[in-house]
Amino acid sequence: MGGCLSQPANIQAPASVEIVFDRKVEDDYDIGPKLGEGVQGVVFSGVCKSTGTKVAVKRTHIGSYGSSASRASAFAEIELLSYCDHPNVLRLMGAYQTGGDINMVCKKVEGWNLIQYLIQLDKEEAAGRSAEDIAAEKMSLMHQLVDAVAHVHARDIVYRDLKPANLMISEQKPRQLTLIDFGRATHLDRAARLEKEQPMGTSLFQAPEVEERAAYGQQSDMWAVGVLVYLLISGGMPFEHSIAGLYKVLAGQYRPMDESFSPEAKDLVSRLLVVDPDKRLNAAQCTQHPFFTREGL
Repeated sequence: MGGCLSQPANIQAPASVEIVFDRKVEDDYDIGPKLGEGVQGVVFSGVCKSTGTKVAVKRTHIGSYGSSASRASAFAEIELLSYCDHPNVLRLMGAYQTGGDINMVCKKVEGWNLIQYLIQLDKEEAAGRSAEDIAAEKMSLMHQLVDAVAHVHARDIVYRDLKPANLMISEQKPRQLTLIDFGRATHLDRAARLEKEQPMGTSLFQAPEVEERAAYGQQSDMWAVGVLVYLLISGGMPFEHSIAGLYKVLAGQYRPMDESFSPEAKDLVSRLLVVDPDKRLNAAQCTQHPFFTREGL
């Protein structure tokens, strides 16, 4: 096992992550079928040969000479994940570079994404699961979500792509939420803003300042938290997916909250879906809101 290979000057893998370049990932892991594919790479299932631990291997192809953009992106994701150590954040286990590929190895997260989970809840409710039990579980998952975001933000990371597909919920109870896929995350000071960056997330969850190509930072993640809390409580979205819905995002005109929202829930959502990012709750404040500390749903 070697040290970190040479990298672009402005992209440095942290000392805590040992990037292996004198062995192949296949030397240490049995690689299984493809789990998924995206712009930044292909994800395969795998099993550690020495421990039997199930893993997910994200493979980014950088070519024979290493494309500066794809190489920098792969190293950046490894770096950001290495800063995180939280039960609700994807766990990085190692990384390999051989030939034209970088392979990032993470603990495998099994279960459903958030939308699949909500469909599963409908089935469980139809089968007789109590509304009180379901509400308690949703409450736990929302708390896990804001804890995970607070952990990420405390490490000066902007996630930039909070959406149901990147939130995995375990099938096993008590159910656990895991924030996955840091491919679009970036590192910056909490007070900093990204200037006129191309939007990186999904439009249904993007904050007004992101849609307007204005400067944005960690508070844009908190808008997405507000959308996700609204979705988990009501089962619906606060904005419709249309041009009219986009205008309502820009104006902060979300759909009225019905009786499924407690007064504390309404207050929390109203403090997150705020057009002015400086007036939104930050992640640490969110964890201390009465919705989580007292009343809940």
